[in-house]
Amino acid sequence: MWSPRQSVVAVSGETQPARFLGELLVDTNEYDVVVVESVERGYDRVKQEKPDAVIVYLAMDDAAMCQLLSMLTLDPETSAIPIVTWTERFDGGGLDCFIADARCDSSMQPAAIPLN
Repeated sequence: MWSPRQSVVAVSGETQPARFLGELLVDTNEYDVVVVESVERGYDRVKQEKPDAVIVYLAMDDAAMCQLLSMLTLDPETSAIPIVTWTERFDGGGLDCFIADARCDSSMQPAAIPLN
């Protein structure tokens, strides 16, 4: 029985992860994949394509990608589209170092105060 191919938009601010995602999905021959190698164009492309799913490559410190996720979630036209986030493992000094770095901006003033 024939079933329609599903569409996926893969968004990454970096070329290599975006191409990897696109190749991975195209190889299965079940998805029509649009690869967007620019965070800035990701939101407009998702709205234009209206895909069945969005895959976002999210670096640990990528504010632009976090903003994209917020925009997609808040927009009534895109909020129902499932979003999968993908990131590489972070080994830059451990989680404690990452949290400590996130709490301070360049002036070494606290950027965030932990709730617990």
